[in-house]
Amino acid sequence: MTKAIIVMALVGGVQAFGQGSTSESLEKENRYGINLGLGDPFPGLIGVNGAYNINKDLRVTAGYAEVEVTSSVTFTEGAFSTETIKAQAYGVGGQYLFTDWAIRPTAGAHLGYFNVSGKGGFSINGFDKSTAHAYSSLGFDWIGRSGVHSAVGMNVALLGGTGSGFYANLGYFF
Repeated sequence: MTKAIIVMALVGGVQAFGQGSTSESLEKENRYGINLGLGDPFPGLIGVNGAYNINKDLRVTAGYAEVEVTSSVTFTEGAFSTETIKAQAYGVGGQYLFTDWAIRPTAGAHLGYFNVSGKGGFSINGFDKSTAHAYSSLGFDWIGRSGVHSAVGMNVALLGGTGSGFYANLGYFF
């Protein structure tokens, strides 16, 4: 009889622990995220990204990055004039988060559009003209108990562009 009570207490304790586990509470609480991305969305330099965790292993993302540079400076009739070129990167996609570790390996597939406007030449990560493209990502992701988020990895162009680039994200999930 005593052994049966001990076994029932252990099973009940394991079930109670499973119901209140950290991964389940993080999954429910940290669904929406926003972050500042270096190299994300690809091929942007600095971008803003939004994310939604569908479940603990699957995430969808959308982002925007922009950079404007001076392509030429001329001095005529006592005044300077400049020409600028602007590059904008838009991206949407999904990521799969492997394992249940604190720092999780990720793999993603993304679609994007790279838009170049202005006068002059511009190239970043193998992109030098406006184009739609597809790219993949491989990296590592971490979300702390408070919701603080960081991620690092590599993006690789698959269709519509060439090149690859490092990315690093820092943000918050709520």
